[in-house]
Amino acid sequence: MKLARYVNSYFKQKRKEAMRRYLSPVRRIERFYPPSGGRFCAMTFDDGPSRGQINPGEGELTPTLLDILARYGAKGTFDVVGTTEHNYPDEVGKPGTPQWGGIRHDHYPDFGLDRLAGVVNNRELVRRILDEGHELTN
Repeated sequence: MKLARYVNSYFKQKRKEAMRRYLSPVRRIERFYPPSGGRFCAMTFDDGPSRGQINPGEGELTPTLLDILARYGAKGTFDVVGTTEHNYPDEVGKPGTPQWGGIRHDHYPDFGLDRLAGVVNNRELVRRILDEGHELTN
């Protein structure tokens, strides 16, 4: 029994060490004290702002989120990563592979069009986000 605990502890420690090596550091909220007497929900939206469509034939992503937040009087935090068109240009790959950015993409036909995303390409969306009291982070 003692040996089993030792082995289990050893492998648990090795997993923790491996996690530290492979996971990048993230920000954690250690303590949060919301005002009493209310209900709260913290929301963040990654990779914004974006004018990409939610689904083919539907509205644009960030403007739709802003409309929904306004309807409920809610605020959100938009995590901005900027444009990737110069850092990681999209490359055409073989159909069926993760690198494929073809025009027949099933769910997101505009996938890979960096002109639809990023602060540089959507300054009017950034202005709207800030004017409506939301936050931008990176």
